[in-house]
Amino acid sequence: MRASLIAAFLCAGVLATAQTVKLQPKFPLGRTDRVTTVTHVVQSFSIPGTNNPAQMTLDQSIGLLVKVVSANSQGATMKMTYEEIRSAMTVNGTKIDQGSEAQKAMKGKSISLVFGPDSKLKKVNGLTELVNSNKLSPQGKAVLQQLLNEESIKQMWATGLSGMAPGKPIKVGDSWTSAVTMGQQPMKISLKMKMHLDKVSGNFAFVSIKGTGTAQFAGVSGANVSLKTKQVNVGGTYTFDTARGWMKEQNLLMTMSGTVVAESQGKRQESTFSSKITSKTISKPLN
Repeated sequence: MRASLIAAFLCAGVLATAQTVKLQPKFPLGRTDRVTTVTHVVQSFSIPGTNNPAQMTLDQSIGLLVKVVSANSQGATMKMTYEEIRSAMTVNGTKIDQGSEAQKAMKGKSISLVFGPDSKLKKVNGLTELVNSNKLSPQGKAVLQQLLNEESIKQMWATGLSGMAPGKPIKVGDSWTSAVTMGQQPMKISLKMKMHLDKVSGNFAFVSIKGTGTAQFAGVSGANVSLKTKQVNVGGTYTFDTARGWMKEQNLLMTMSGTVVAESQGKRQESTFSSKITSKTISKPLN
């Protein structure tokens, strides 16, 4: 009797470990989620000619309502509405305006994300209409165009569900890799990510994330700028709901340090920097 119970427990453990799951995003018509991302950035950097480093902090919260409005064998379209955007930035304790005009203009506005049958984001509709629908100052319009462009939206998707998906059924203990590029001019970060399926419990798959990368400057007008990063490290976790085909939660930590050298009009300036970025994304089902 005891031997049979032990055998049953061992069998159950083996089956649980060998359970195969798909971490592929799904787009059932009408599915609606509220997605909230909170980001905290701390960055310090030296100032040429002074002994006192500067420190910048940034806190940002973005709330999105996402709804699948069409779906067929050719792909799906998801409507994404900006419900809330809050941002607060300080440099050495002094508050800096983070484009509040543009943030107010985004609130309540929607764009459409068009996905192919492979769940990859193909195009973004409605960005030009959103930017032009508001009477903004030239500065506000520039900020809005920087926040809302197709490249940044695709990066957001690539560093979330799309970039984390293994593209095939996996089981507990499996690992897979992905190359991710994030950021916009003047700085871009290239990451090599490694994901590992730690466990499966019910409909939820728990994945750990590790990655390393490099950063570079490009497109800085009027200056020859080079960036040498000592290290760019990323770590975190995400939880995927296999029944809904959608991420439940993601936690990421990225650290980076290095040296920036700028040469302009025969003058050379060098400064060091370090950054720590934490972000937490939670998706709440609404139906």
